[in-house]
Amino acid sequence: MPAHAVALWLQIERQKQYRSRDFIKLVLDSFDEMREGEGAARKLTTENMGHKCCSKQKVKKGLWSPEEDEKLLKHITTHGHGSWSSVPKLAGLQRCGKSCRLRWINYLRPDLRRGSFSEEEEQIIIDCHRILGNR
Repeated sequence: MPAHAVALWLQIERQKQYRSRDFIKLVLDSFDEMREGEGAARKLTTENMGHKCCSKQKVKKGLWSPEEDEKLLKHITTHGHGSWSSVPKLAGLQRCGKSCRLRWINYLRPDLRRGSFSEEEEQIIIDCHRILGNR
């Protein structure tokens, strides 16, 4: 393992700042220090993290309303999704394309199965775990 990676890991372990903005800043600062010697074209900052479409326009964040779900469902069932970055605008939503894609895939798809596994599915999972373990 490279020396700078070990040093960064030790610094992280000492500070124990997982899941905080300070931790992200610490990591980015460390990478900036490493890249300065390489003549980095741009600095990594916490401001330019995130999806580019979200920074261009004001997008709604947080819980989805039933009205938004209905708009997305209606748009995709009639027109298909095509390019996910264009879906929010075409569907009349103030959401990021990534948010729409995840909402569709994880909650709104008609072929999404909910509920418990069948006995057969449960047995397949157990057999695969017996063969593969916790990989």
